[in-house]
Amino acid sequence: MRAGGLVGDSLMVKLIVGELSKRGWVESRGNLTSGLCLTGPLNILGQPIGPKAASDCPSASFLLDGFPRTQSQAQSLDEEVHMNLVVNIEVPHDVILERVAGRLVHEPSGRIYNTTWNKPINPGVDDNTGEPLTRRSDDHPETFSKRLRAYAEATAPLLEHYEKAGVLWTVRGKTSDEITPQLDAEIARRFA
Repeated sequence: MRAGGLVGDSLMVKLIVGELSKRGWVESRGNLTSGLCLTGPLNILGQPIGPKAASDCPSASFLLDGFPRTQSQAQSLDEEVHMNLVVNIEVPHDVILERVAGRLVHEPSGRIYNTTWNKPINPGVDDNTGEPLTRRSDDHPETFSKRLRAYAEATAPLLEHYEKAGVLWTVRGKTSDEITPQLDAEIARRFA
């Protein structure tokens, strides 16, 4: 990790479970076959396998954004934590490509602008500092089209994995204003 290399699947799962344990959401127990015991409800994405003592503490929920990315990672994670909801967000590719084509970045701060829906006050400059905005080198529709194809190929086995497990739910929309209410309603339906 120090050299900027990738973290192996088993180490990534251990890091995630370690963080959840540190927060008191799951507890390592040597006598459990799963190695975990629930110390609070994991209402959004997961709950440990095996014996568990439920809690009503809503702060014990957790969300994994962008992990697992491969079926191997999913299988490793399944050995430690049983997911109870996996959300797949589908946005039309033309919408994604339009956003990418219009994205501008203020590199020092990380502020993001867009030429169609979050324009800077003065074109090409950061609202706070007046410094120039730039485009990321990979923010080109051609490059991103390739990335979207690769993403679809990589996630198809994951979607199938979680569909078979009965925990996959797909939400479709073009904006967060469309997607968020659907997601909120599904979480309330399942866990309220």
